[in-house]
This record gives sequence, structure tokens and C-alpha cells, in this order.
Amino acid sequence: FLFDQKIAHRSDIHEKSNFHNLFLDWVEQEPKKIQISQPKLHANAEKIVVCHLFPSGTRSYQKEWPRESWLELFRHLQNENYKVVLTGSPSDQARLEQLFSLQDLKGIQVQVGKCSLEETKNLLAQASLVISVNTGIMHLAASLDAPMIALHGPTDPRRWGPVSSASLVLQSQLPCSPCLNLGFEYACPRNDCMKNITVSQVLKAVHQLSSKPS
Repeated sequence: FLFDQKIAHRSDIHEKSNFHNLFLDWVEQEPKKIQISQPKLHANAEKIVVCHLFPSGTRSYQKEWPRESWLELFRHLQNENYKVVLTGSPSDQARLEQLFSLQDLKGIQVQVGKCSLEETKNLLAQASLVISVNTGIMHLAASLDAPMIALHGPTDPRRWGPVSSASLVLQSQLPCSPCLNLGFEYACPRNDCMKNITVSQVLKAVHQLSSKPS
């Protein structure tokens, strides 16, 4: 392909706006925003919280929240009568089995590798709450306006965060976070920034979202 113009990639705007800017020379005005809508289904009074643990992409393990933090969060959510459901792709199944035992996941509905994208979308639409690391499922939940807590360490939510008024972003408070601009320039080989997000911070966000009128 040949191009005769260069469009600057900006670091001070969301990544979706960078994509919009690619087309601004071709249209008279910025394209209208398209929002995917999915009605909430209220078949019962269950409080369902969907947790998406595994990010994708280059060095994705650096965007993971620690196993111990997830386990503690699961216990608190179950004590508050949430039905915990785990989502993920078939490729996440091995990682799930590596990190968690059957005892760890007792009482948790594991849908990792079992749902199609359409089924996952419907599950997100029915959820009382979604808790996700930065990955595609996070953006799908945001497009559905699902109440969501998005966990960000190396990723800058101003660039890569959920675009939804129903989302709360928890960003690591380490001075080196966030470190990603284009998506691959990790500043270190660890995920200290994700470890810096505490379970108590997530639970505070859970209570904040659950207190909002639906």
C-alpha cells in the first residue's frame, strides 16, 4: 500500500480517536459514534458478577491481576451473595488450570472456553457487575454499558480504557504507571503495577457501583 499523507499518532487522546483521525481527511465531519446496545435480562434476582482474568496481546501477563488477589475477591463476592462467573477463550483454559485448583474455584461458574462471542455478550448484558483486566472483553462490556470495574496497570485508561459512563477504572498508583503508549513499550519485565491494585480498592468500587440506581 502507498500513502501520500501522514497522520500523527497522538498520546494525549483515546486510541479510538487516533483511528478516527485516520479518516478525518476523507469525510467532512467525524463519524457518528455507534453504540452496541443489549437490553438487560431480569429472569431472576441473582446478582451475577462476571470476572475476566486473562488479557491478550504482547507480554499480556504484565496486565494480569495476581492470583491471590482474585481468590480473595472471589471469597468476598460470594460472602455478599454474588454468583461469580469466569469468562475466557479456549486458549485461557490452560492458564486457568495452571493458576487455580478445583478447590479454589468451588462454587464458581467457570465458562472459560465454553462460550461463543455471542453467548459471552449475552452473559455480560445480564451481569450485575463485570470486573475485567484491560482486554477485548472489557471493551465489549463497555459497549453494552454493563456496570464494570476495569483494572489498569501498564495501560493508560485515557488511551486504552473503557468508553462507558457505567465503568469505574482502577489505575495503579505506582509512579511508573502507566508505561504503555503504542501498546508494547513495557518499562519493566514485571507486573508490579497490577499488584499495586488492592482487593479493598476493588471492593470499594463494587459497593460504589452496586449503590447506583439501575
